[in-house]
Amino acid sequence: MFSSDDKLVVRFTMTGVLNGEFMGVPRDRQGDRAARDHDLHFADGRCVERWSSADMLGLLVQLGAVPPPA
Repeated sequence: MFSSDDKLVVRFTMTGVLNGEFMGVPRDRQGDRAARDHDLHFADGRCVERWSSADMLGLLVQLGAVPPPA
């Protein structure tokens, strides 16, 4: 997490276990991880804009739903 003036950036990793079928991928007991970013813009003490991103390709590769990039 870091901030500058009226902006705040938060980066974190989510972890979890697939416990049901997902996009045709059977469930497993292995932990999966996905990186996330939230960029926030504040004005007058309130959040007025938020941008979010996630490493969905990395997650889908871990789940076996898509092959890893070459």
